Amino acid sequence: MSSKMKKVLVLITIAAVFASCQKQTAVGTGPKEITLCARVLNDTGETKAPYELDVPTAENPVTAAIWASTTSKSYQGSQTSEPGPEATKIDYHNSTCFTSGTKQLLDHQLFYPENKAPVYFVGFCPRSESGWAVEGEPVYNIARYEFDGKTDVMYASETSNTIEYSSMDLQLEFRHVLTWLRFNVVADKEAIEAWGRLKKITVVSNKQVKINVSNNTCAFDQVNNEFSTYCTAKGVFTDTKFAEQLIELTTSPQEVAYTLCAAVDAGAADGENEYTINIETEYRPDTNVSINLKAANNADFSGLTEGRQFTVTLRFKLGDNITASACVSEWKNGGIGVAPIVE
Repeated sequence: MSSKMKKVLVLITIAAVFASCQKQTAVGTGPKEITLCARVLNDTGETKAPYELDVPTAENPVTAAIWASTTSKSYQGSQTSEPGPEATKIDYHNSTCFTSGTKQLLDHQLFYPENKAPVYFVGFCPRSESGWAVEGEPVYNIARYEFDGKTDVMYASETSNTIEYSSMDLQLEFRHVLTWLRFNVVADKEAIEAWGRLKKITVVSNKQVKINVSNNTCAFDQVNNEFSTYCTAKGVFTDTKFAEQLIELTTSPQEVAYTLCAAVDAGAADGENEYTINIETEYRPDTNVSINLKAANNADFSGLTEGRQFTVTLRFKLGDNITASACVSEWKNGGIGVAPIVE
């Protein structure tokens, strides 16, 4: 698997589960350092997710930002250096890189308070150099992140543990917050010469997500009218932008690009368009295509597109027309739908 595949398009479990669902007290006395372990749940059906291992490895690690606090639903990150083993309060933005399925230390050493106060955790993927910004003063319950279209963004809702059960595993389950669009292209024989080679595909999409850890909802803002797509080649999802490409159109469908973009609320089955894409070819520099999503039963798709995958097949036709068929699925269960699209 390519080392660039940091689009972790799967559910991740960072464990701290109570063994056999029975409470047990921590063994021994003294400071108990916080450790976490990771397992990848790969129930992805036929979607061929880029991350296909059951557990992280050194060659295919899973990175995450881990926020810890002794105050539920409040993660200001007020502590700029890790609190020591005698601390009774924790409000710290941490992270880790999971390279196996066994327990691992966090990047910065943290301990459970010896007064048995609970420590609350939320998790975000990916862990990035620019980081997740905290907002929502004075509660500090909003995490903001700007995504790039090639990296999966996930969120694990709040859970907690105490020193009493620090030898046990407590579970943080990550969910996908973006929408995965995959683009196939095909052309009628007589249209290939008229359109020329395919150069660029972009999407109209917001580029920032705000996650509210109090109610576990996501909101998107900061619209980008040319949100990038990235090259797909023989099932490999690369970090190369699909721009200034010269892809020969053929009469057989070929997957050429993908993007991880903002989710939208499709509302009721009302026939409205959910996404707009822009296509550039050698001889047609600016073609806008609006997509009305369809569900598995061919009815209009309704509800949130969060955590859904849509395969959009663009058929280039003679006379400036493009039609599109859209296959929609969650990251584990598929459906199919069709939507005609004209320039």
